[in-house]
Amino acid sequence: MTETAQSGSEFLVRRRIADTETPVGALLKLGADTAGNFLFESIQGGDQLGRYSFIGHAPDLWWRVRDGKAETASDAGFTHIIASSDDPMADLDRFTRDARIDSHEDLPPMAAGAFGYVGYDMIRYVEPVGTPNDDPLDMPEAILVRPRVVLIFDHLYQELTLAASVRWTAPETRSDALKAAEALLDE
Repeated sequence: MTETAQSGSEFLVRRRIADTETPVGALLKLGADTAGNFLFESIQGGDQLGRYSFIGHAPDLWWRVRDGKAETASDAGFTHIIASSDDPMADLDRFTRDARIDSHEDLPPMAAGAFGYVGYDMIRYVEPVGTPNDDPLDMPEAILVRPRVVLIFDHLYQELTLAASVRWTAPETRSDALKAAEALLDE
C-alpha cells in the first residue's frame, strides 16, 4: 500500500493491490444499502468490462431538487439544510463546481466530484415542455452526493485506489475516513 498527500488539492490517496477484491464485494463490505454509497461500472459495447469501476462512500454533502427548490444538506434525510435556492440550474452549477477537485495525482476524473442523477423533469428549468407527469414515487427531480471517499478499481493494473477529497476537512479527518473504509474492506 502506498499513500500520498496532495498539497493544495486536498487529496489524500492510498493504493492497494486489488487482485482478490471485486467492486461488488467491496460495495457489500462498505454497505451497499447505506444511503449515498454507490457503484458505477464502466462497460464498453454493452458486454465488456471497462477499465474502471468507482465506488462512492460516506457522502458529506447531499444536493436535491424538489418542486423547483434546490437544497444542499449534510445528511441524507435533508434535516440539516446548509443552503437552498429557487434557481435549480444555477445551484446545480454551484454544487458541481464546488465538488470538483483538480489533482496532480495520476487519477481518473471521477476520483472526486458530484455523483447521482438529474432526472428528465429538470429540463423544465431550461425550456418549457408542458406539465409534469404524476409522480407516485415522490422522487426528487435530481439528487447528487459528494462522497468523502471514492474507491477506484483499475481493472487493467489490478489496483484499488482510495481517494479522500473533502476540501475543508482537516487532513487527519481525511486519513480517518480512508482508515475506516480500509478497515471495512479488510473485514
